[in-house]
Amino acid sequence: MGAFCIAAAVILLLGYVRELYAFYSGVDTWDFKLPLLNLDAELTLASWYSSAVIAFVAILMWVAAKAAPGKDRLVALTWRGIAMLLLYMSIDETTAIHEHFSNLLHFLPSPYACSGMAGW
Repeated sequence: MGAFCIAAAVILLLGYVRELYAFYSGVDTWDFKLPLLNLDAELTLASWYSSAVIAFVAILMWVAAKAAPGKDRLVALTWRGIAMLLLYMSIDETTAIHEHFSNLLHFLPSPYACSGMAGW
């Protein structure tokens, strides 16, 4: 558990140092080099760490499902459902699947189209 905390502290510290250096050098943070350390972007060191933590919790939920009492299948099924949801979240955090879904849903009409606010 201590290794997770140390890794999180190192990743956050590197990200903050990057942001501070970009700020004091007068460069916009999105134009600054070292995109792997950007704390506000996807497919970075911070998002990979977050994905690893979510995957670890998914594994713990699966173990909890195995440890559920034999009579209560609903509890075990619930733990497995949570584990699968967390595993999807971990994969999505690493691969940015949701970005592709938003491109696929572009053809849907705007929710504001019928409300008179479409021109805003």
